[in-house]
Amino acid sequence: MHRRVVLSQPVEPLPLQLESIGTSPDQEAVVRLQGYPCYHWLHTTEGEGKIEWKGASWRLPERTGVLLPPHAA
Repeated sequence: MHRRVVLSQPVEPLPLQLESIGTSPDQEAVVRLQGYPCYHWLHTTEGEGKIEWKGASWRLPERTGVLLPPHAA
């Protein structure tokens, strides 16, 4: 089951704002040639993921994550 929440307005004026939150148990490969315009947190809740960026590849074991900078392509 795929879930996604999109937040329209910040509840409080904070220095950090969430743009969206989503989950997909079997995430398909994603290629963003222009990158994503915001910081992007990728997290595995169970199983293992893999991220490829700038010619390198990393495993994301269960319950780990990585923060990518804006426009990471």
